[in-house]
Amino acid sequence: MELHAHPLSPFVRLVRVALIELGLDGAVRLIETPVSPLERNADYARIMPLRQLPALRLDDGTLLHDSTIILLWLDERSGGMLLPSGADKWPALARYRLAHGILEAALSIRYERLMRPEELRWQAWIDDKLDKIGSALDVLEKGQNDVGVVLDLEQIGLACALGYLDFRVPDLSWRERFPRLAVWYAEVAQRHSLEATVPVQASQ
Repeated sequence: MELHAHPLSPFVRLVRVALIELGLDGAVRLIETPVSPLERNADYARIMPLRQLPALRLDDGTLLHDSTIILLWLDERSGGMLLPSGADKWPALARYRLAHGILEAALSIRYERLMRPEELRWQAWIDDKLDKIGSALDVLEKGQNDVGVVLDLEQIGLACALGYLDFRVPDLSWRERFPRLAVWYAEVAQRHSLEATVPVQASQ
């Protein structure tokens, strides 16, 4: 299998963490693929028209794109190791989607601050995204469970979201507002899957 990826993409990190947790990372070849809203990657556009990461090429040639779709495929392949079965599946997916929404909001803040000229930045937009992040973290603060042998989908999403906030929105200082998440993250961040996929600032 081949994974179109970039080391700074939080959505790629979701998939890479899951692959490591499931012991499948050795079965996937990473293809570093640069994408940017300001520079069209024509080669990648022929593979993935939306030019979004990640995209996973299966051994039979099928292309799966969008991190959530790839994660659901990995859950099915692993026999349900990332999601509970039955009625418990849907609340778990909802909590995962909160973490995914945090990533989307944080990335939006990143683009606003990095790519828009300072005099044109829309602070009300940034404040709205920060408020949404805080509201989602408030919900997730109340529902953390123990770290198991394999991180589930909800935990992978939350760990990657908190890591991305540290990386791209450090001024949020989320640990002060959400002490239970801070304790949980201090433990989970030591796992090999998280340590091996930490984005490196110097790679910008």
